[in-house]
Amino acid sequence: MNHNFFKINDSIQYCDYFLNLEIIRRLHDKIYYSNSWGRQTSSEGEKNFFWICNLNLDDPVITEEVKHIQSLVPKKIIRMYVNGQTAFQHGNFHIDDGDKTHLLGLSKDWSYEDGGATEFLDNNSTSFLVYPLFNRLTIFDAKILHRSLPHTNKNKFRMTLAIKTEE
Repeated sequence: MNHNFFKINDSIQYCDYFLNLEIIRRLHDKIYYSNSWGRQTSSEGEKNFFWICNLNLDDPVITEEVKHIQSLVPKKIIRMYVNGQTAFQHGNFHIDDGDKTHLLGLSKDWSYEDGGATEFLDNNSTSFLVYPLFNRLTIFDAKILHRSLPHTNKNKFRMTLAIKTEE
């Protein structure tokens, strides 16, 4: 599969239609209906929580989907999980573990009008927004300050697959 990446700056890029549609739909359904969801915050002492579904890379339920993702991500995957947000939930600025974060939009009917963008803070206090559209992959340097912004559609659940890699 040929991916056309759009570069925002030296540390952030994204592409649409990253995964095979059948695979991402199956992955969405397996995660959305999982009983492994829990609550978490982006950083110590933070009051804002979001939903998280930690994924075991060796879980036989998602073996085919994980293998497909690993074939497309050239770096070593150290961890994968899904962030979830209901309306009005948001995170605080934070950095990630690993070297790169690959963030994949998993909500099937998401549009920019729903909000819920990931906001990246540049060194000169300028921010960049990338919306978590279905099957959009955003790759960024894990040490860039970023956060999820809230969405206001009480009938939607924002899900992004976080793939953490290291060199």
